[in-house]
Amino acid sequence: MLSLTEALNALPGTADAIAARLGAQGCRGARENAEHCPIANWLRTLGFVGPYVAPDYIVVDQEERSVPTPGPVADFTIRFDDGEWPELVADDA
Repeated sequence: MLSLTEALNALPGTADAIAARLGAQGCRGARENAEHCPIANWLRTLGFVGPYVAPDYIVVDQEERSVPTPGPVADFTIRFDDGEWPELVADDA
């Protein structure tokens, strides 16, 4: 399994590209919910347990430390919470 850092570094380099990839992979989520946002749900598809995604750090149960949120992921998280990409909001969110 990839480390959290390796997984995050595999994402595209812009928030818009991240949104496109998540949409293509069917990863949706809830706004303003660090445990169930699209990035957290995407991390679950990779086998990570208990992801918590904040604009400045991300933590998963498998790792004993948090990692800094990469710039494009932070940008995506902030913009998603602010209302962009409504197509990525889960039906039950």
